[in-house]
Amino acid sequence: MASPPLHNGIKAAVAYCDLARTVVLRFKYGRRIGLAYTIAAHLRRYLEHLPDGAIFIPVPLHWTRLWGRSFNQAELIARILAKDAGQTLIPDLLVRKRRTQALGKYSARERAKIVSGAFAISPRYADRVRGKNIAL
Repeated sequence: MASPPLHNGIKAAVAYCDLARTVVLRFKYGRRIGLAYTIAAHLRRYLEHLPDGAIFIPVPLHWTRLWGRSFNQAELIARILAKDAGQTLIPDLLVRKRRTQALGKYSARERAKIVSGAFAISPRYADRVRGKNIAL
């Protein structure tokens, strides 16, 4: 590849289908926070491939979405997985610099453009994560 990605790969817990979509939507918008354990259970198989010292970082929600949902679904799942893996979780390592629109109806290229520049590493953690393995 002329321009390889800056990551070691992307893993999906399940094939995206109607059932998976329903679970995710009930989790995110139906306040069914117990589903975090179900989703984490499907992701657990990837924990054995993580190197020691990996840092779990949830993607932050914009404050307006966090206020509307009352929780960050990515953080709930990351908390469970970090604990199971015996790894570190830093929930505030990434900061959201601006709100973005919902991405559901956009292509991968359009999504990348929309979120470009929306996130940054908190300056207080920059040295701590340099050269580390990250589970996002």
